[in-house]
Amino acid sequence: MKLLNIGTNQKLGKKVGTLSRPVGPTCPKSCPFLETACYAERLEDRYRNVHANWSQSYDLTPEQWSQWAGRLRQELEQAKGKLKAIRIHVGGDFLQADGQIDHAYCLALVGTLGTVEGLPPVWAYTHAWRELAAFPAALTLLRGAMVLFASVHSPTEAQEALALGFRLALDPEEPVSAARSGFHEIHGVKALACPEQVKGHERVTCDSCGYCFRATETRHVAFYRH
Repeated sequence: MKLLNIGTNQKLGKKVGTLSRPVGPTCPKSCPFLETACYAERLEDRYRNVHANWSQSYDLTPEQWSQWAGRLRQELEQAKGKLKAIRIHVGGDFLQADGQIDHAYCLALVGTLGTVEGLPPVWAYTHAWRELAAFPAALTLLRGAMVLFASVHSPTEAQEALALGFRLALDPEEPVSAARSGFHEIHGVKALACPEQVKGHERVTCDSCGYCFRATETRHVAFYRH
């Protein structure tokens, strides 16, 4: 079973590769969606093969992480010419079960991404932005390897994450049916409503939009609840 999935997520599009981890043990307990409204958690619970695929990237020994990095490097080398972007963590996050940063995983991931020449842009959204900010060295490594968004749910969180230098993925606390095209002020921050979620824009995918993984872009994005 491969670590890297390509074209399996309709929202992302056929030219986006994804790498995920198990939902729950890798996520901060502060995430308001955990065990309630997490779409990735529903996927993992419903499909046994999804859980098996994502579990390959969690709770490994040092030797296994080395083997994991070798596998991922090989898959990236084989796939890079077919990809427009790579999304880290459709499911899961950067933590381990004790709530601390999974340093072994982060080092294996960043080290692998850094050794593959000609990779397309890489991006991720994280609820573990406070935990990452507590370890500046880890955060710097990740930011050097990908465009990293803090997932936030309130004005207080938005301002805190902004002060830490994150781009924001904002939760307007409204259903996807409320999504309207363009930029809107959400939790005191101007953000683009994810075009894929806007009614009438059904043909938009991440690989055709590109807003989130453009490293030169500094503005924020809003994802309505789905």
